[in-house]
Amino acid sequence: MKTPKFWQQRTLWSYLFLPLALLYRGIASLDRSIKLKKMQTLPRPVIVVGNINLGGTGKTPVTITLVNRFKARGFNVGVLSRGYGRKTDALLIADTHHSASDLGDEPYLIYQKTGVPLAVHRNRYEAGVALLKQHPEIDLFICDDGLQHHILHRDLEIGVVGKQGFGNELGFPAGPLREPISRLNKVNFIINNSGNLDLKKYDFIPPQFTLQSVLNEAINLKTGKAKPLSHWQNQGVSAIAGIAYPEHFFAMLRDHNIDVMGYGFPDHHHFTKKDLATLDTPLFMTEKDAVKCQDLALDLDNAWKVPLETTLPEALIDAILKTLNLDVKPNSKTHV
Repeated sequence: MKTPKFWQQRTLWSYLFLPLALLYRGIASLDRSIKLKKMQTLPRPVIVVGNINLGGTGKTPVTITLVNRFKARGFNVGVLSRGYGRKTDALLIADTHHSASDLGDEPYLIYQKTGVPLAVHRNRYEAGVALLKQHPEIDLFICDDGLQHHILHRDLEIGVVGKQGFGNELGFPAGPLREPISRLNKVNFIINNSGNLDLKKYDFIPPQFTLQSVLNEAINLKTGKAKPLSHWQNQGVSAIAGIAYPEHFFAMLRDHNIDVMGYGFPDHHHFTKKDLATLDTPLFMTEKDAVKCQDLALDLDNAWKVPLETTLPEALIDAILKTLNLDVKPNSKTHV
């Protein structure tokens, strides 16, 4: 879905939807109470990465970064995800034969960029049991987008705040929030996905860390050849983004002095050849979109994915390990 513009500021539409927002909050509260009574616990520590917003805040880049940091510390990590937007509801354990339509675009991207055991299913507890049966060496689980998945016990929660902040600060559908802002005071750590977003006014209790993000070299979808973004400096390009806030991607390209004609699509959009047929080249896209466009773009010599490189402070990894009482592995690397 595309996020409505009125989610970013309070307008007449916001107030018209307030009664439904109150109803939504009541239903969500009831659902949470029911799920908490049925909570199930996996035999390994579970880290949940989530948010209180509908729409993207950067959970998947955070998950990828955390997985790779724990791998560098010597831990065997398993990833659990719902697999939103995939073509089946079946429990799947990722392997090299699966595609983005099998796993969902975000889990597929996580699997591509980390290579760790990953399972997708609506019930993340069942996914964890199945994954652990196949990979008993797993030391800990990271659950991508699981803050509201109350049926799964979690040992640690990480709340991610996106570049858009909390918009108009109203609950869905009057605003972008799945839960009140105060919910973030119950997580263990908060990750700010923007160095320009000031969260001081909220007086959050949990420690806060900033996710640093930069665009890497563009990679050609057909040849795999990489080129620095400076190659297109002061040139015109087309760019597509099927993410919650496409303008964030376009703005990052423009920061490299590239003249971008951006085409936004709904989050998790399933691209077709028709979507790409009339667009001028060179054509840029996010990694998340590239996993769905790879085959569609094989006849385009000038289609490029632009990887996002993200980093988190080592202090956060240290704090997580301390909270979970996990010992540092002897073959760990604190920097890679």
